[in-house]
Amino acid sequence: KESEAFYGCSRALYRGGTGVRAKGSNEMKHIANIRKNTIGLVAVLVMATSAAAAQRSELTGTKWQLTHVNGRAIATNKAFLEFDAKERRFTGNAGCNRMFGDVYVSGRRIDFGSVATTKMACADPSISRVERSFTSNLESVKRFRRTNSILEFLNGGRTVLRF
Repeated sequence: KESEAFYGCSRALYRGGTGVRAKGSNEMKHIANIRKNTIGLVAVLVMATSAAAAQRSELTGTKWQLTHVNGRAIATNKAFLEFDAKERRFTGNAGCNRMFGDVYVSGRRIDFGSVATTKMACADPSISRVERSFTSNLESVKRFRRTNSILEFLNGGRTVLRF
């Protein structure tokens, strides 16, 4: 007893249900290889997407309160950052002024595009210094490290900002 089975554009003839191919054997091997490669590619993409989502979740969903600049505790509790990974943007407060801009994250590398701020006058000179240090350090940061609820931005192996 013979029957025909169709696989996409390829046709194989089976004899007696034994799976012996009368023709199209090379085509069937080619299709099987394509399927294996496709499954492997999908697996790699799923793992890469999961890793990127996990990495993004390390920064997003938290209001990061600035606690230290260049190793020194700061005098304000207004300074903070928040991340929007989907839009690749950040927002926050530098101490007196709101700030915002682009941010690019890859693994542990982080790059803030130009940091934009509002231009309100800051009555307290110590907070003005924090604000200037905060924004200039953001522009020079190269890497980040997160340990539990602590986020650190590094430049040349030195922690310059701590949240």
